[in-house]
Amino acid sequence: MRAALGLAPFLVACATAVPVVGPPNFPMIAADVEAKGGMRSVAELLDVGERAGVVCLGEQHDAAAHHRVHARLLTAWGDAWRTRGAEAAVGLEMFEVAMQPALDGFSRGEWTFDGLLEVSDWRHRWGHAPEPYRPIFDGARGARMTMLALNAARDVTRRVARGGLGALPSEVRASLPELVLDDVEHRRFFAAAMGEVHQGSISEGFYTAQVIWDETMAERAASWIATRSERPRRLVIVAGNGHCHDSAIPRRIERRLHARGIRDVEVVSVLTRLRGGTLPSFATSDYILTVDEEQMAKHKKSDDPPVEQYGDGIIARNRRAAFDYELGDTYEAGLQLIGSEVKVLRAGKADLSEAYVTIERDEAFLHGANIPEMSGTPFGHAPKRKRKLLLNRAEIEALERATEREGMTVVATKIYFRGGRAKLEIAVARGKKQFDKRETLKRKEADREARSAIGGGRRG
Repeated sequence: MRAALGLAPFLVACATAVPVVGPPNFPMIAADVEAKGGMRSVAELLDVGERAGVVCLGEQHDAAAHHRVHARLLTAWGDAWRTRGAEAAVGLEMFEVAMQPALDGFSRGEWTFDGLLEVSDWRHRWGHAPEPYRPIFDGARGARMTMLALNAARDVTRRVARGGLGALPSEVRASLPELVLDDVEHRRFFAAAMGEVHQGSISEGFYTAQVIWDETMAERAASWIATRSERPRRLVIVAGNGHCHDSAIPRRIERRLHARGIRDVEVVSVLTRLRGGTLPSFATSDYILTVDEEQMAKHKKSDDPPVEQYGDGIIARNRRAAFDYELGDTYEAGLQLIGSEVKVLRAGKADLSEAYVTIERDEAFLHGANIPEMSGTPFGHAPKRKRKLLLNRAEIEALERATEREGMTVVATKIYFRGGRAKLEIAVARGKKQFDKRETLKRKEADREARSAIGGGRRG
């Protein structure tokens, strides 16, 4: 990395807006770029990225202007790298490593963006509004960049945050990447970021969870870069500012590459803020990008992607199911539908929030699923009509045993297209007690608060 740049000189240098136009054929970016020694241009940042092996782009999770700027940068770098014969990839904090098959499917065109959100359980596992991120995914797929899921499993970091490494089973601890827990600069940054939310009360478990996030993403990135390939590999990482400052992901990637004998890969750190906002204290980086939100909004129209058409992919998920029930075995069922219902599903419209299944005379039926009527058609359908499910005899008998003998319910969890045919996932379920629901809400709120504090930064 280049010499690190602290926050104080940055605030002085960026007092005024300087809209900068990129190179020919590159859309306008209303932003300033600062490095040690003074202001730079977007064009220079692009050149640096083209020469680098890894660029870590820090973002504020709820700042749509950040994502639009980053989409333009990674698209430009991806195109430049491929032109020079390199293999280009974008690494994404938003996806746990286990979600790699979902990203692969999206890259192959098997999922729309909305379908990707559903199959990866975005809203539960990431939680931030997905729409601002759309330009990044459209840009990466348009530039034919490999997409890498980088993050650690949410269940692992949550356990560690509450009880430290000792809360993990031995086999899970053994599967963790190498953890460096004594980086003074990294600890200082974390204490400053968390102190504002928790008033200085920071457990060792919370810090260890943060290190697991950083080390897991660094391990995934370094492994991909170091993997033998006929072409050189180049990677841009999109992650929160709390993960892209020098002592977080970048330094940990360098440590791993050096351990593999790779010392000619430059790792560049870039933090991003909105004009008038701030960055976490003690965050240092090679470059700081200041985005003018008002100016970017004027050019938003050119970023808007075309409306996607549904192919195979998830249409709707019953988001209440996991909150209201303990879910058990799942089954995939076919659906007997009429033509107008298929057309509505192809348009991505359905609601399963009240959907459940009954077994009647050795047949399964779906109740309460809302597939709305199509407007302007002479023949329609009742939106919540009773619909027959297509299951084999053994599956129907298993569901019947669960409901009649064990007192369980069968709920619809998601509806999707596979191979051009509508499918329904159903699950046997047992209702949660009110205490269980309160605990679920508490866990979600605690996870959201911690990620907001150490990941995406904040507005001033």
